[in-house]
Amino acid sequence: MLLSSIFYAKLLLLNIIEKKFMADKDFLVIKLEKVSSVFPGQVKGPHIHTKRNSYFSCIHGSVTFIVKDKNGKYHEIETNSDEPTLIHIPKNIASAHLNSGNEIAHVLTLADVSWKPNDNEMENVTFDDYDWKRLKT
Repeated sequence: MLLSSIFYAKLLLLNIIEKKFMADKDFLVIKLEKVSSVFPGQVKGPHIHTKRNSYFSCIHGSVTFIVKDKNGKYHEIETNSDEPTLIHIPKNIASAHLNSGNEIAHVLTLADVSWKPNDNEMENVTFDDYDWKRLKT
């Protein structure tokens, strides 16, 4: 089940990319980021990507994504490897993810513009008015 869910998420993303970038090409090779490990209690972010749309799928363990929409409202999306989902965070939307479980979680990270050293497209932000304590174990 896990492999079929990951395969489906990749097909969905590639379909989006194909429609956007493959109009005149026979094929496309897309560099991917490595799987991100999130340790129990660890928070990654919050930050904003200014040039890329990001796609995440938890492939081991469980992670909660905290997304702050343009109106300043927080959304919590719980995801885990037993019920995988693909989470799309558009560019210029602030987000973070937190492992509130007891095991290391692994998150597959995909983006429509790959990261390059010194590209300065990520801006760290703070979620000062968010209650982190209620999610941490």
